[in-house]
Amino acid sequence: ALRLSIITCNAAASACAEGQLWQEALALLQLCQADSLESSLVTHNACISACQRAAHWPGAVALLRGLAVHGLEGDLLSFSGALAASSRHWPTALSLLSDASATNLEVDVLAYAAALNALEASAQTLPLLAMLSRLESRGLSGSRWLGGSSHSR
Repeated sequence: ALRLSIITCNAAASACAEGQLWQEALALLQLCQADSLESSLVTHNACISACQRAAHWPGAVALLRGLAVHGLEGDLLSFSGALAASSRHWPTALSLLSDASATNLEVDVLAYAAALNALEASAQTLPLLAMLSRLESRGLSGSRWLGGSSHSR
């Protein structure tokens, strides 16, 4: 019989992510914690990825913000996954970007792209222009990451 271990939890959580099975991933995480297994950042990131791939941003954000309870600190993968999941909810995307900056995490271009796309999709022109300006002041061209709107031309 297969014994529950952090390795089997990680593998199962990754499989849930591949299948966009966010509910199953969260149930698995609870099962691991109920079995007194210390979940790892790998487990949580796989669950965030499952939420992201299923477009369930509340779950991804809750997992990211709950990491500290488990003695874990989010990494670039954690924040990028939650940001991508929040790509249609701009207030959350901006809040996550701010959280990442507060932890001195060096956010990559894909994380900014998720926030830019959230702003673009919801027609938030002023915050979008402010973020583009911030990126350009850092030597990055944010406009190339936008979708098909007039801002990307």
